[in-house]
Amino acid sequence: MTEKVSKKRKVEENINVEENQKRATDAGLWFEDGNIILIAQYTPFKVHRGLLSRKSEVFRDMFTLPPPESPNKCDLMDGIPIVHMSDNWEDLSIVLSVLYDGQAFFGFQQQIIHFQTIAALLRLGHKYGLTELEQEAIARLKRLFPTELDDFFDEYTGSKYDRDNRSLCCPDSKIHLKSSDAVEAINLARTYNIPSILPSAFYICSRLPINLLVKGVPTLGSRVSRNMLSRADLVRCLEGQIELSRRYVLRWETLHEAIGKGSCIDTKLCLSSKLEWAKEGHRAWQYQDAIGCCLLDSDWATSGRSQELLCDGCDGKRESLWEKFRRETWNDLSVIFDLQNNKARGT
Repeated sequence: MTEKVSKKRKVEENINVEENQKRATDAGLWFEDGNIILIAQYTPFKVHRGLLSRKSEVFRDMFTLPPPESPNKCDLMDGIPIVHMSDNWEDLSIVLSVLYDGQAFFGFQQQIIHFQTIAALLRLGHKYGLTELEQEAIARLKRLFPTELDDFFDEYTGSKYDRDNRSLCCPDSKIHLKSSDAVEAINLARTYNIPSILPSAFYICSRLPINLLVKGVPTLGSRVSRNMLSRADLVRCLEGQIELSRRYVLRWETLHEAIGKGSCIDTKLCLSSKLEWAKEGHRAWQYQDAIGCCLLDSDWATSGRSQELLCDGCDGKRESLWEKFRRETWNDLSVIFDLQNNKARGT
């Protein structure tokens, strides 16, 4: 009975592999002269043993060492040896494409690519000893999640940000990023010891809905798997949300108090505009944009109807105070998210 079930399962697996062969063909990873077939999640890639062995000692050992005793040890497909991989098929497709196409895949550093591509290069680059791919992925992640505020430019930091390109975070990184990708970025930083990207990644993560943070972000290509923060990092993110909101309220209170004092040259005008100024701050709070406004540049703070109701002295004071507060917030992200004393791998 067990043998019949095993044979039936084998037939079903072969059918799935044959049906999924189109994925490899579409990706340009089914070579007629290929001499090894890699199968990941029932997706076969017919590639060249020599090329992969030259790029990676791990691949070379995988192809030269005798296979373990298993029913699959003599698997062949169209007379070609098969190696079963434990990787996500999309990740493997990305890495194989890079190994074959080299710099053309990146467009000589100018092509904009998706975050999931970088994640795949980091995971499999590390796993298979593909040092150049791993280093390229880390370099791009560091540009995507920089340590300097002036290098961190997206719709929540630049009032002149091009909203038609809203998925493009930090243009210099050449990576398309969705806010929900920050969850995986944090996990990658923990796993591969990239501590410098944590503060800005946590800030992006803090802008996500609590429900998404708690339940996790659906994994691309899976109906079941989800990217989730560790329990400790989830607590950091939720407590960081509270602290950022508190700082936002304090910022507006301080700005509100400064209007009509000191360098003010038209006290009557500026005091009468305080209510309008307070409404702008409350409007951001009401629409749950408080956290998103914490790093927004001073151009936003000096826009709107209330700008027309302030004297030059108060308007300049408002701009300088806003810029001071946003930079303090950026510099304090490690404190806000309790990152200063824990290692990249997390505790």
